[in-house]
Amino acid sequence: QTFEQIESNPQLLLNQEEPQKTFRNYQHTSERVVKFYKTNHTIQTLDFVLEKKKGKFLLKKHFVKAKNNEINVVVKIIFDEKGNTYLGSFGSGLFIINDKGEIKNYTIASGFISDQIITLYSDWEGNIWIGTFDAGLIKYSNGKFKNFTEYQNQIGKEIWSITENENHQMFFGTRDYGLGCFDGRKIKMISSKDGICSDYIEALIWDNVDKCLWAGTERGVNKIKLD
Repeated sequence: QTFEQIESNPQLLLNQEEPQKTFRNYQHTSERVVKFYKTNHTIQTLDFVLEKKKGKFLLKKHFVKAKNNEINVVVKIIFDEKGNTYLGSFGSGLFIINDKGEIKNYTIASGFISDQIITLYSDWEGNIWIGTFDAGLIKYSNGKFKNFTEYQNQIGKEIWSITENENHQMFFGTRDYGLGCFDGRKIKMISSKDGICSDYIEALIWDNVDKCLWAGTERGVNKIKLD
């Protein structure tokens, strides 16, 4: 089943038993199929967000355009505790939608460092970490951006994955530079020279049970125990 548009109707309810089947072929107004991200509590697409309440999914937000420009090639969607939605676009920079539905778009044309975002991550303090394809790492905190250009000689310009451990140490998956471990002051790199299977790390997740880091690469997966 394909939906070309969905109205922002707060009474719209969907059956929770078949949300994936219902939205697998969701198509927005530009005629391009968009992936959606499903968690236990939300379903997120480029054009709308559903939030689970009382066993059903309720339409929370609806987006079609930002400043009269289509939101293109969204590769990551995250929320913060203040109700803001962050869309990382490969080609159109960063979009931030507040809880009133107001949209801000940060691009090279507006002074942002990159239009090509690969990943987004919200840490324990609510800071937003941004991994780009051509400008390295960016941190968004209290309405301000910090560019970590001073670390590009260590981590390069392509940041493909970001996560943190229970001690709030940050980890960055890079292309060709391996794994970056950031303690808030300095970055320590772990590469194929240290035994991981690849320096191109596309996925990261911290395992709170085994107290280790899982790293997905184009050559397999590593389970990394850190000192």
